[in-house]
Amino acid sequence: MYASEQELRPYSFADSPDKVHAQAYVMGTTVLALKYKDGIMLASDTQLSYGSLAKYKNIERVGAVSKNILLGTSGEYSNFQEMIKRLRIQINPPGDKEVFLGPRECFNMVRNYMYEKRCKGRPEMNTHIIAGIEETAPPTLLPYETDPSGKFLGVVDHLGNFYFDSVVGTGIGAHLAIPILRDRVGTNTELPEEEAHKILCDAMATLCYRDCRATNMIQISKITKNEITISRPFMLNTSWDIANMI
Repeated sequence: MYASEQELRPYSFADSPDKVHAQAYVMGTTVLALKYKDGIMLASDTQLSYGSLAKYKNIERVGAVSKNILLGTSGEYSNFQEMIKRLRIQINPPGDKEVFLGPRECFNMVRNYMYEKRCKGRPEMNTHIIAGIEETAPPTLLPYETDPSGKFLGVVDHLGNFYFDSVVGTGIGAHLAIPILRDRVGTNTELPEEEAHKILCDAMATLCYRDCRATNMIQISKITKNEITISRPFMLNTSWDIANMI
């Protein structure tokens, strides 16, 4: 499923947020993503924290921008809501004229927006993952910027810095979970779906143990050439019996 017609309606003043925050108030933690055989898979938990208070549950932090683009975000949640609305309007503008914009164009929009905010001294406290499937890649790209199979996966941080990789992460997961993903995935982008799912679940379970703002209720999102699917929240199998070994 991708964004419904109602979600892609023309943007109005009523849709605008009260304020886009340079400070972070209600925050989400890690989003992880990796390339696998059929496309790209993302994992995110569903908790938002107000400081150290686990305030909101069952909140999606990954959304479909279009039929071939997913956006996942950690950090201030209201900024994620505003960002995905902006992107849906620019990628799917109202009117009869069809616009062909892919994940790379979406990535450039996010990168330019975050860098502009940084230059104005009001950086937004978010890190964004842009995942998608490209039909054709520009011929002038460097090897690390593209994938022969059309899988696009990039990250933009709060200062507009960016990078591309076959495994990426935001928040504390960029420090704790990326080593796990690189150890088990390496440069292999042809993992079976079941194996990719298990690797992401194991990494998210580790974060549940190590990150005080994470939860064991997560979502798995997938994007392939044919569809986007975002799972319902489900609970990881975790056990605090390991505390006896610490």
